[in-house]
Amino acid sequence: MRSASPGIVGIDLGTTHTVVAHVDASGAIVVFPIAQRVGPREEEPRALLPSVLYAPVEGEELGDAYGAAPWVTGLFARLRGLEVPGRSVLSAKSWLAHAAVDRTAAILPWGGADDAPRISPLDASARYLSHVRAAWNLAHPSTPLEAQEVVLTVPASFDDAARDWTRLAAERAGLTVTLLEEPLAAFYHYLHHARDAELRAIVQAAKGDARVLVVDIGGGTTDLSLLSVRNEGAELVAERIATGPHLLLGGDNLDLALAHQVEAAQRRELSPRELGQLLLACRAAKETLLGEAPPDSVPIAISGAGSKLVGGTLRAELTREQVEHLVMDGFFPEVGPDDRPRRASSALLSFGLPYERDPAITRHIAKFLADFGDGRFPDAVLLNGGAFHAPAIVQRVVALLSSWSGAAVLVLGHRDPDLAVAKGAAASALARRGHGLRVTTKAARGYYLGLDGQGLCVLPRGTPEDLRLRIERTFELRRGEPVRFELWVSEGARTDAVSALVNLEDGAWLRLPPLTVRLRGQGTVRANLEARLLESGTLELSFVDAEGARHRLAFGLGAAEGSVAPAPLQAALSTGLPASARKVDEALGCIAVFGRKDASRREIVDLPRDLERALGDRGEWSAVDCRALFDALVGERGARRRSAEHERVFWHLLGFLGRPGAGFPGDDARIATAVPLLEHKLAFPDRAQGWQAFFVALRRLAAGFTEEVQSSLFATFEPFFVGPERKLKKPKWTPAAPAEMRSMMASLERLPAARRGALGTFLMDLVWTDPTPALVADLGQLGARVPAYASAHHVVDPRIVEGWVDQLLRTKWEPIADAPKAFVAMARLTGDRARDLGKATRESLERRLAKAKVDPGDLRPLREVVELDVAARTAYLGEGLPQGVRLVE
Repeated sequence: MRSASPGIVGIDLGTTHTVVAHVDASGAIVVFPIAQRVGPREEEPRALLPSVLYAPVEGEELGDAYGAAPWVTGLFARLRGLEVPGRSVLSAKSWLAHAAVDRTAAILPWGGADDAPRISPLDASARYLSHVRAAWNLAHPSTPLEAQEVVLTVPASFDDAARDWTRLAAERAGLTVTLLEEPLAAFYHYLHHARDAELRAIVQAAKGDARVLVVDIGGGTTDLSLLSVRNEGAELVAERIATGPHLLLGGDNLDLALAHQVEAAQRRELSPRELGQLLLACRAAKETLLGEAPPDSVPIAISGAGSKLVGGTLRAELTREQVEHLVMDGFFPEVGPDDRPRRASSALLSFGLPYERDPAITRHIAKFLADFGDGRFPDAVLLNGGAFHAPAIVQRVVALLSSWSGAAVLVLGHRDPDLAVAKGAAASALARRGHGLRVTTKAARGYYLGLDGQGLCVLPRGTPEDLRLRIERTFELRRGEPVRFELWVSEGARTDAVSALVNLEDGAWLRLPPLTVRLRGQGTVRANLEARLLESGTLELSFVDAEGARHRLAFGLGAAEGSVAPAPLQAALSTGLPASARKVDEALGCIAVFGRKDASRREIVDLPRDLERALGDRGEWSAVDCRALFDALVGERGARRRSAEHERVFWHLLGFLGRPGAGFPGDDARIATAVPLLEHKLAFPDRAQGWQAFFVALRRLAAGFTEEVQSSLFATFEPFFVGPERKLKKPKWTPAAPAEMRSMMASLERLPAARRGALGTFLMDLVWTDPTPALVADLGQLGARVPAYASAHHVVDPRIVEGWVDQLLRTKWEPIADAPKAFVAMARLTGDRARDLGKATRESLERRLAKAKVDPGDLRPLREVVELDVAARTAYLGEGLPQGVRLVE
């Protein structure tokens, strides 16, 4: 069999290594050795390209044959990272799937050296693929990679947004790719080598329907998939029927656990850069100690940070027994089928990424089989990933599965665990061309469109791939502008019928980034929604208008969304969706009064009270009611300048009705409408109440403001927060509400960390002379280790916040009731060494707060990783959020 044209290439873009395989002229699947720098002046092709970027220090002259400057990737990058701390980018793939950070922002290396260049997770991933493309094209000038059929693998547990980020990274590298789930790729690799008789024997032993569990443990993730292989007539049919949740749990966690063990034996806490360097050293030692013919121990030595040694050279030793003990007891313990992952309080394995709290992979396997196994245990298991080089790990997993099922579980032939995914990706393309058994897929989760606080099922769990489903609802869309709506995915095994309405407060849900679509033309159009599961496991949603034109929806991914804010999805026509719990007609009539030219002063002043009379206590207004009133109020925005009362009431209501500026369908468009109203001078600037309402509204809506808008607001009011040495010119007007202005500025979490730090340092000077509750609360928000809504890279440098804490403790803070809350916000443990205050500072603070009789339960976040609950995230608003709205993480 000869390979068809175009050629077939499979790429495993791994957390630890990147591997490329292709179908050669004879039809065999072979690995493409990737040329890379292996020394300061040496280049060699290697089967594994370490997924590491290194930024050379000044004076370190390295060639740039791959257009990657100022970065170097590959083996040399990994080796140099062991020698120079804080200049290596690791685990970019895990960061690409991390929803709590801006994946287009230059945030890596996380906690890196101050003088190191930075790169975004998206661009780092694109750099690896660009290197692959350049190396391939140098070796195959007549058949460039961009002209091949390229299959790129992703974890099966990646949600649709993470898959789109991966596809976008490939596009930035100049590649058009087909995505394939990594466990499926591993299974395709097995199928490519398995004999038909072997498969049929497995199916026959399972009485016609064999269940195969695939356990794929990579550097960053553990992927679990369940497949069915059965007879349909004389033909064998293979189908993927379930995938596990996204588990950020793999070789990186083991490396970190080893690094923490080594650190614990030292007499000081390592800096983030030193810990990163130690992580690389432990990774290299682990691979040696778990490899073939391992030594009894491996020495470890890393130098201190900077040009001079800080604390000298760290020297330690890892033994084979130590590593094996940690692996077997911590990651692969003996557990029963009813055991479940534990919510451990320790953050031992966390370093900027939201790793799983429970590292016991065997407990995660037990839960996955309980949730998705339909009461059956697997008949066979396929084990893939570098961890399964160790025979003891293979024996432990197989023994547990066999004991749970009460019968011996067959281990499928295991070849090339480091190379199998890339080879299997190529094999999948061969299968699509008719050369081998093709694995079909079903939707592993159900997808739900968020409408009016409910979920409309658009693709039930278990839907076969490539089957188009039409949702039995009709929608009205506006042409000529983007339309946006929310999409939710069920994290459990629930199955609802297509078009069914469900309560999104029932069960476990994951909200995906918003979907957008733009229809050309003007006016409105009625359309139906169609859903289809692609072979890559990605959901495809399209609106089909009356003329049959199909308009595909796409995830808005950071900068890819463009500058035009999407409009809200219009209410569905003839859908039967329930109206809001309370009629808003009377309330909308009150808003109309606001816009009347002949409205009396009393009617304007009483508007908030009249709205409560119509809808009840404002704390119980639903999100649907609030946003309907917001839209109506914005429609009357011109009236706000008619009197001081108009202006005050307008801003007072706008902030309350739109809080927190995000979290409900259409909020992007609402904020885009409100932003032009943020004029720096009010119509009645001499009225303090007007300024108070204005600043409170901005604080309430801040989570909906982009970084650009927040920076503009900061620049406008910054002259009031700096000394004369900055020579910033103040406006002719002066805000008459300084306390509210400070709180508004503190709520701008998307500002660069340095600017937030400078604001906090200015406020510290005020606190020193007058520690008011409002100032202390503002500092608590500015120095918070966990943002309420922004990306984690906006957090102020912990070294700066340590200074604030020390200075605050020397003020008269005890009479301020909420001071302990501010202290805990600034010093709470996240498990991220780049954000956490030093252990000594946290322990000292805990002793001072305990001495002040603070509740011990309130101090727990200073020593344990305690997730920030919804109430804590929304506390800065001063009131709760409307039902159906939450802050965006």
